[in-house]
Amino acid sequence: MHRFMRKLAVVGVAGAIGVGGVAMASPALAGTWSGTQTCPGSIFVKSTGTKGGTGSITVYAAGHSFTDSTQKTGVQYTVVGAYSSGSWSVSGAGATAGIGYCGT
Repeated sequence: MHRFMRKLAVVGVAGAIGVGGVAMASPALAGTWSGTQTCPGSIFVKSTGTKGGTGSITVYAAGHSFTDSTQKTGVQYTVVGAYSSGSWSVSGAGATAGIGYCGT
């Protein structure tokens, strides 16, 4: 039993680690993820949100946003912002993960 609990603890820590400098969050129901990005030159702030629940999700990136209020689940939405620096967020009762990053 002790060995099993130790493995669970390691898995829990690994789930919270970001990949490649991208702000990342582990899945959880009805969450909000947000931050700010400063991107070089003509690269824009982007945000990707995962909708794992039946509630709504809003994905926002530096001046642009998208909202899905349908019952769909298991989908991802990416928003490209209007600016190369600014805030990003993923929120809503159906949101289960969100990241912000730089891209085109």
